[in-house]
Amino acid sequence: MNDTKHHGIFFDETSLLTYTPRALFMDGDDMVAADILSKPFIKKLICPENVITHNQSSSGVYSRARHFIANAISHKIMHGLRRAIERTDYLDSIYAFSSISGGCGSGLMTYVNNLMRDIVPSIHMYHHAVFPSQTLDTGTLAPYNAILHLNDSRGNVDLRCIYNNESLYNILDPIMPTKMKGVTYEDMNYLMALIPSHITRGIRSHNKKVTANLDSSDHIMNNLVPFPQLNMVTTALVPLRKRACKTMPTLVSVTSEAFLNDTEMCNIELYNGKYMACCLHYCGEVNVKECHDVVADVRTEFQIPFVEWIPTGFKITMDPEPTIHPAHKEYLNSSVLTLLKISNHTGIQSAVSHIVDKYDTLLSNRAYVWWYIMEGMEEGEFDEAKENVLHDIQTASEVDSGNMTEEEPDE
Repeated sequence: MNDTKHHGIFFDETSLLTYTPRALFMDGDDMVAADILSKPFIKKLICPENVITHNQSSSGVYSRARHFIANAISHKIMHGLRRAIERTDYLDSIYAFSSISGGCGSGLMTYVNNLMRDIVPSIHMYHHAVFPSQTLDTGTLAPYNAILHLNDSRGNVDLRCIYNNESLYNILDPIMPTKMKGVTYEDMNYLMALIPSHITRGIRSHNKKVTANLDSSDHIMNNLVPFPQLNMVTTALVPLRKRACKTMPTLVSVTSEAFLNDTEMCNIELYNGKYMACCLHYCGEVNVKECHDVVADVRTEFQIPFVEWIPTGFKITMDPEPTIHPAHKEYLNSSVLTLLKISNHTGIQSAVSHIVDKYDTLLSNRAYVWWYIMEGMEEGEFDEAKENVLHDIQTASEVDSGNMTEEEPDE
């Protein structure tokens, strides 16, 4: 859009009258940051003072990033966070992005989560987290890192959108042109970036026809998180179409497609469990009454199961602006109608259960434990982490029985 008055929501204006994102980029390895900043577009966009690094890699070990690297650059992180917060007129929420399979993505992210809770305790923290894939991953230590992160960040993350690379790949692979080299990490990152982009588009737009913004933290939290410990959600964005596809999407087609397993960005069986809440955000010109009628029809036709103690289940919002993909994403066809689905589903426990199983296999043989102990952890922390995560899984499995009781949030 040509209207620049909304740029200040996520960007700071520089002395050269350009804009830089109000964001911090952190990694333990300064070579990684140097490689990213070497790209011309990124170099122009990112302010160097917002890049926080150390001179040592975490080597994929959670405790090294959590204790050693975090302590070494804690003053930089504190200064950067306070500087970013002070430049805002009104801080509504904080978005964090990381993979919890690696060392820094899990360990350093835990430190930042805890720090943010101390600095601005009343501000909602959203974490877009890439979980280890079910059948393959890039690191042997991913189960350790993921479970330790989930345990140590309990109570410090208000809403966690979960993804995994395997599911993202399976979504993108069918729509890639055969002559291309295939799906890349850049493609998967772009797909994940579409989720916060759609969530926040209401406050980034001058369009006043949005029926209700998903970008407000109150809207998301009030409609998706029935209890603090059940704060993991899964996402789907439809349709993602090939450029060669000429079929126009309809309200019925996009709504139906959103409730298929293959469209979810993490490994979850939608019919192995029940929905606790579901937000549907339509982008494009739709009729309000027709939209609600279609949702009701799809719910009946698909027999979409909700827990009995949720009276309605759906939060429906609309934005008349269609989704436009950039020209260099030549495999995607911009659509006149798209639908973002964010759902809190009891089946999300399966995305964590398979990580716990791998974690337990490694721990029962004490494989690689000594690496973590050498970097500042105690052996008892491994069992404690598993017990806490298993407790959360058990809570999700019991929620559809109606016996769920709210626990006091962690201090």
